Amino acid sequence: MAESLSTESWLPNLVGFGIPFLLVFTLALEDGGYDLVLRSQVGLIVWWALLLGLAVGLIPFQRVSRAGWIAMGVFGGLIAITAIATFTWTESAERSVVELSRITMIFGAFVLMLLIQGKEAVRRSLAAVAVAVAVIAVIALVDRFDPGLLPFGSGQILPANYPRARLNFPVEYWNALAALMAIGLGPLLWLATSARDRVVQSVAAGVIPLTVLATFMTASRGGTAAAFLAVLVLVLLFPERLRLALVSFAPAVGSALLIVMVNSRPEIRDLIAGEAAASQGIEMIWICLAVVAVVSGLQYSIAWLVDAGRIPLPRVGRDLTRKVGLGLGATVLALLLAGGVSGQFSERWSEFQEPSVDGTVSRLATVNSSERYLLWDSALEAAASEKFTGVGPGTFEYWWAREGDGEQFVRDAHNLYLEMLAEAGPLAFLLILALVFGPIGYGVLLSVRAVSADRRATLATATAGMAAFVIAAGVDWAWEMTVLPVAFFALAATLLGPEDRPRRTGRPSEEDLPAGLPRAKPWVRVASAGGALIAICVIALPLAATQNLESSQEL
Repeated sequence: MAESLSTESWLPNLVGFGIPFLLVFTLALEDGGYDLVLRSQVGLIVWWALLLGLAVGLIPFQRVSRAGWIAMGVFGGLIAITAIATFTWTESAERSVVELSRITMIFGAFVLMLLIQGKEAVRRSLAAVAVAVAVIAVIALVDRFDPGLLPFGSGQILPANYPRARLNFPVEYWNALAALMAIGLGPLLWLATSARDRVVQSVAAGVIPLTVLATFMTASRGGTAAAFLAVLVLVLLFPERLRLALVSFAPAVGSALLIVMVNSRPEIRDLIAGEAAASQGIEMIWICLAVVAVVSGLQYSIAWLVDAGRIPLPRVGRDLTRKVGLGLGATVLALLLAGGVSGQFSERWSEFQEPSVDGTVSRLATVNSSERYLLWDSALEAAASEKFTGVGPGTFEYWWAREGDGEQFVRDAHNLYLEMLAEAGPLAFLLILALVFGPIGYGVLLSVRAVSADRRATLATATAGMAAFVIAAGVDWAWEMTVLPVAFFALAATLLGPEDRPRRTGRPSEEDLPAGLPRAKPWVRVASAGGALIAICVIALPLAATQNLESSQEL
């Protein structure tokens, strides 16, 4: 009996934390999940887990809220449109099958993370995303500062004309790495503020400067904007803003210090090979360790002083919060109007339409679009050419090669929403908007209505992390870097669990149901298992074709 109780206590923690952590960490470590083979292998594991879990009754359907079913329905509609296009109007069935495989894999990850939600699952999922992002930040910085420390490092072997200065390992794309850091920033701040153990709070606060430094070294303007948006949303929705501000002070100072330190070492910052870079890299490792230690120590002291009542934190009423918010909103509006009247926006827009060639951190002070304006314009033209169907999933590359005005080779429109409009038509465009913005709006609604401060804090954190993805998906090919949508849906799943479902009078909660009680009718499980089997086939077909092609090329 004791052994059974022990298993019941650690198994939900292992599953609730382990699955989102492994998905995010594994995909990030393997080129962000961009490669079809790795992405498909992860997708097959996910769908086999769903197939077996649904078939034998290990996964309970009752843990899906009404909002969760709606989200799955929207996702299913997007898959259906992609499948219909693949077998009817697409310009390239091969590319469309690959896109269908991608969406099916992401959908499977979302369903799995949604179905494992239960009591305390929100905290576990947020912690999983935070830890995964922190570990990736450490790996990225260590690989830059001293590649020899990592047996699986990049080796700094880069192609010709590659922007060496921009940190990209292990995701292998700087903007995607920065976006991942931005998604994890909110969960890390939440851990530093609300973790139930002071040691966890201290460690989370200590590694925040590392994620900020990694973001800075990517020289990603989109990632920087995503991080700012995540922090802004967190501040607006978080219930204990004074505590959040107090906890954020030391990590902010530590982040600024690390940026100053790496800026004063241009050889390692810009990856200029030589003895100077090697020496500066070792110096930066010791500086990072010192900053982590100091920030962690300060956070532990602050947490102890606050909990002991030595630092009083008065509660801020909603009326005061509303007045401050209105004041800040009016200030921002005034600044925007001033910028429009002075012509600053017009000048910035003209600058945005120009290509960017600078690959160092100095590009953070510019707004050049690197042909994104041309890509977005071309996507709109593609959508206009096929107003109802789009040109076909995964085929924007062909349209750009024929009709595009830019000089770069690209496969994606660098904007998920416009790309979906161009490739799959207006219905798919509306579905992807609902799929991305729906959970964010739902998170805002839940966090405002939440009575418990702890519950509101977790909801605000998940919403802030998802908001960062909105920026990444709007300016880059974030959807194709599978780790980013998987991280997004890991956070979305936390909002759609059983804690948000109204309980009827007299109806037992999920935790009250006896162990082994059937969770759904047999025919529902059979149908669900059949759907999982179809998904496995959808993912396996392009995987097998790709592996056969690679094998033939090696002969």
